Amino acid sequence: MEFGALLVIFIVGCCIFGGIGALLGSTVNKGAAGLFLGVALGPIGWILVLLLPRGIPQSSTQSENRQDFPEEPPCERDLALDAYQIWLVKKYRIQKNEVLGKYIYKERLFATIDDVLVFVDSLERQEGAEREKFLEQEQHRKIMEAAEIDAKYRKKVIILLGLSFLYVIGYIVWDVFLK
Repeated sequence: MEFGALLVIFIVGCCIFGGIGALLGSTVNKGAAGLFLGVALGPIGWILVLLLPRGIPQSSTQSENRQDFPEEPPCERDLALDAYQIWLVKKYRIQKNEVLGKYIYKERLFATIDDVLVFVDSLERQEGAEREKFLEQEQHRKIMEAAEIDAKYRKKVIILLGLSFLYVIGYIVWDVFLK
């Protein structure tokens, strides 16, 4: 086979392998790496592209008015502890109205600090239970999503390996019979 024909086959092969690598890379937000690995390593590069880490966007679960405040208290959640009481007062921005002589939390009046602390503690416990439930659901969703993605990529890898096998067979047929 002459050099020109080999060069054309090489260039076409690089374009095919690179294109498939870029396509696979774009599924994991790594299109350029997929292109490079596909051209350089062929089907092995495709597999490496699929093994690259995927970027998962982080979702914000904190409310807007508490972004600068630590989510967890500095101590055990016990109303008898001063540190927990201070943490609740700061987190929920409990204020005392000097004119009325009462404590205010979200347009509600409370006669004593103990009343408002009991109220926000119950909110905190309810929020904690909801957070735990959300985290469990989120973990289950991620596991199901990962299983679905794995199955999808397994099919792609099998198809791509089959295509690369056909490419090699085609090259052999071209070289042996059509020379």
